[in-house]
Amino acid sequence: AAVARPAAARAASCSSSGAIAEAQALARGSSLGGFALQVKNSGIHGAGAGVFIAPGSVRAPRGSLVALYAGVWFPAVPMSARAQDLEPVQCWARLLELHGPEAVDPELAGCSKEEVVSYHLCCDGGVMDGFRADSRVRTAGVQSDFAVGQLINHPPRGLRANVRFIQLDACTEPPVSRLHRGLWYLDPLTFSEVRVPNDASLSPPTVAIQALRDLDEGEELLLNYKLHRPHPSWYTPAEE
Repeated sequence: AAVARPAAARAASCSSSGAIAEAQALARGSSLGGFALQVKNSGIHGAGAGVFIAPGSVRAPRGSLVALYAGVWFPAVPMSARAQDLEPVQCWARLLELHGPEAVDPELAGCSKEEVVSYHLCCDGGVMDGFRADSRVRTAGVQSDFAVGQLINHPPRGLRANVRFIQLDACTEPPVSRLHRGLWYLDPLTFSEVRVPNDASLSPPTVAIQALRDLDEGEELLLNYKLHRPHPSWYTPAEE
């Protein structure tokens, strides 16, 4: 797995009907512009996999949606729970920090905290976890060749980002993400576990990847993670 991933990056919001139509097509395995993607070894040393405009593909035009970010969504802890807590709320993120990924999701047994959190994207007040999305989400949408936004790398020194995150105000059908079904937080008064409810109001947001310029065949997609300090050793702040 690559080490260069969007920990704590944030997605801008978009409600354009055209963008939503593009996202729907990507979730169903095609692009309205006719371009294709390929996942292969990144051109960035040590980054593992990367996402490219496929060889022989038509160009992906500036402004088009080129990929979707697949993952498991952890919604924000309710304000009512935070208001009661004099100490930092014992939410899933805090428990992951203290006890490791398995404390939050049994499917993450054997994984390190560093592996998991390096795929976290902040959106809609919560976190989209793209770690091993293809095996954890288990929807038809995540099988799309375009549900690979979580695999896009940050540009190395000297290169600029050529794509960006946007959050859509609609869900794709089929979806490429799902709501976390396990531990959410500990009740601040009783310390009993509160699990994420199966509530339609907690429907996961849709996060897409948008081209910042025309992208030619064979070109690797590069995304500015915009990480806060302290930066990991591999990270260099980038421009778009």
